[in-house]
Amino acid sequence: MKRYWVRVLNISVLSTTLLTATTLAPVSVFANGSGATVGNSQTSTTPLANPAPTFKNVSVHDPSVIKVDDTFYIFGSHLQVAKSKDFLNWDLVASGVTDNNPVVPNVTQEFAEALEWAQTDTLWAADVIQLADGKFYMYYNACKGDSPRSALGIAVADNIEGPYKDQGILLKSGMWDQISEDGTIYDATIHPNVVDPDVFYDKNGKLWMVYGSYSGGIFILEMDATTGKPLPNQGYGKKLTGGNHSRIEALTCSIVRKPIIIIYTCLTVD
Repeated sequence: MKRYWVRVLNISVLSTTLLTATTLAPVSVFANGSGATVGNSQTSTTPLANPAPTFKNVSVHDPSVIKVDDTFYIFGSHLQVAKSKDFLNWDLVASGVTDNNPVVPNVTQEFAEALEWAQTDTLWAADVIQLADGKFYMYYNACKGDSPRSALGIAVADNIEGPYKDQGILLKSGMWDQISEDGTIYDATIHPNVVDPDVFYDKNGKLWMVYGSYSGGIFILEMDATTGKPLPNQGYGKKLTGGNHSRIEALTCSIVRKPIIIIYTCLTVD
C-alpha cells in the first residue's frame, strides 16, 4: 500500500500573492502661446489583488495520474477515481469496491478471482495507461493485508472512465509452501508482494511494469505493448531493490528528460 501521495506528478501548489501594478493616467499634450509643448500626466499606484484560489476536494488514496485530452484523472485504492482540469477543482467519478461502481460495474464478479485469492473485499492502488490501440489498461491488485497474499490483474476499457472488463490475473503471491510464479517455493523474503504496479514506456517505446511492496522487494517486468501483459517466461521478473521485508514500496517511473528515467518510491521509517 502506498503510504504517501508520492505519485501525483510534481503538482505545484501556488500561494496567494498580491501584485502591485502602476496605472498610467491619460496624458494630454497641447501647445501654449509660445509654441512650447506642455503636457500634464498623472501616475497612481494601485494594488491589484489576485483572488484567492478556490478548491473542490475529493479523497483518493494512493493516486496514480493519467492525462486524457485536457483532463487529469487519478485512480487509487478502493476503486476511487477522480478528475480535474486544473488540479484545484476535483470531481469524484467513482468510489468503493461495490457492484454499482460505474468504472468497473459488478466488480465483485468481474474481479472475483483476485478478491478470492487475496481473501479480501477491497482493492489496492491501481494504475491506468493508454496503449497504442487507444484503449485504457487498468492494472488492479488485491492484497490480504496482513500477509503478501496478493493478486495483480489487468482490465481494459474503451473509455478512461470505463466500464473496464477483466482480462485475467497476471501474477499471484503469498502461496505459502507452494510453487510460485518463478517455479520455486514461494519465499516472502525473496519473492515479491504483487501490489502497487506502475506501467510505463521507456525512451525506445518498450513497455515495462514495476511493482512490489516490502517482502522480496521491487521487481520489473517487460510487457507486451500490444496485449499489455508480461512477455512470457519471466516469472516475477528482475528484482531492482529491496528484499527481506525491507520497508520500500510503491515505485513509480517516468521519463522526465530523455534518456533519463526518474524513479520515485516510498520508504517507511519509524
